Amino acid sequence: MVPTRRLPALLACLSILLASPSLVFAQENDRDVPSREIEANRKAQEAAKSSSELASLESGETVTYQDILRDPDNLQLNYRYARAQVDRGDYLGASATLERILLIDPSLADVRLFYAIVLYRLDNLSEAEQQFQLARAGDIPDTSQREIDEYLHEIHQRHKTTRFSTTLSMGWGYDTNRNSAPSSKEIFFANTPFPLTGSSRKRKDTQFLLVHNISAAHDIGQTGHQWIGSYDAFVGEQTVVDDLDIHSFAFETGFLLKTRLGEFTPTGSFDHLLLSRETYLRNMGAKVAWHKDLGLRWALDAEPSWSHEQYRGISESAAARERTGDMIAFTGGPSYLLSPTMKLTGIIGYENKDAKANYNAYEGYSFGGQHTWILPVGQFLVSSLIYTENIYNEPDSAISPHKRTDRQFRARATYGAPITLFVTDHLLPEWVTKDLTASFSVEQFRAISTITNYTYTNSKVSGMLTKRVEF
Repeated sequence: MVPTRRLPALLACLSILLASPSLVFAQENDRDVPSREIEANRKAQEAAKSSSELASLESGETVTYQDILRDPDNLQLNYRYARAQVDRGDYLGASATLERILLIDPSLADVRLFYAIVLYRLDNLSEAEQQFQLARAGDIPDTSQREIDEYLHEIHQRHKTTRFSTTLSMGWGYDTNRNSAPSSKEIFFANTPFPLTGSSRKRKDTQFLLVHNISAAHDIGQTGHQWIGSYDAFVGEQTVVDDLDIHSFAFETGFLLKTRLGEFTPTGSFDHLLLSRETYLRNMGAKVAWHKDLGLRWALDAEPSWSHEQYRGISESAAARERTGDMIAFTGGPSYLLSPTMKLTGIIGYENKDAKANYNAYEGYSFGGQHTWILPVGQFLVSSLIYTENIYNEPDSAISPHKRTDRQFRARATYGAPITLFVTDHLLPEWVTKDLTASFSVEQFRAISTITNYTYTNSKVSGMLTKRVEF
């Protein structure tokens, strides 16, 4: 039986449910949309930057050390061997090979340029800058001159005490079930099924997407420590289902501390999320990220966090306040460099969500992995598979006497490439195409719940153009 004192509120909820049931379900996951999309965008941009840096080092050479022993004085063969070393990820070995070649013949400008790039990858910036300057004075084509200018600009940026960067991503997305309508085509209220009708049924929709980031870093003395800060904005403007328009703004600041035990990044943050242009969630939190390289291939990450989620009732969800409460979470896992162009990252997560209404409180566990593949000529592919299980503290008697448990599967793949791969240099000026990346993502989501209201599927595709500027 539903307590009598709750009947007015439940009747109000039922009226909202019947008028727009899709919004009631979508709010369960739209809280995470901005952070999830911003993080996916950040991973894609990291892959894009790595791919761009590796593009000038690609060779496909298969020269072996035995080949060198058979003809040790052949400088061209030694140069090809150095490129093969880079393909295998042996930058230290390649630098030694290239240094020997230049001791024999210092006039080889192309070898010197490659040597400078290898030194840059080894983070030996002072020596790399000197070698770039020497290569520039040699006989090299205009394209190489432009490449040298770009590397010298990057070195100049990294020598700055204070650095800024901004990325702007704009694009389009399509969902097959934007309103998260249950697969059963019915919803439960007071343990009674109601068929979905009208706009409450599964709705396809397109949206305009915008992701904007501004980041700053300031070196603290000569210690290697940094002050860091960032601003992230996410906009998802629906074409049809305007009730699910999302606007999110997040601020974060803290420090990057480099120690022998690893890199520690304690930060504080504030997020403001609007749903259907009404303030829906304010979130204050703190976290400590830790990263430790374990040899040349292995690394380990961990990130405990705490946040206070302050929900506000809005016209589409007057009961949202009942979800207000603290969230304690942990994410982390190992990563392994399969090859110089492939990395596999394990993902382990835990959440403990408190709420004013205990039927909105839960414990959650997640497991999964991500594969990053750096492809030739600046291309990349980032794929992930995540399983999440949320176990709620108690049943919501307004819906069902059964305790709710959700199991979710999310698979996503993002392919990206520099815009110059698709557009010739003559169509757009260089200042436009520089650090301009095109990406395309596909995602499949499946939620299975003990309460049919929260069992649904959604397929999503999106395309983005991202411009990055450092200053």
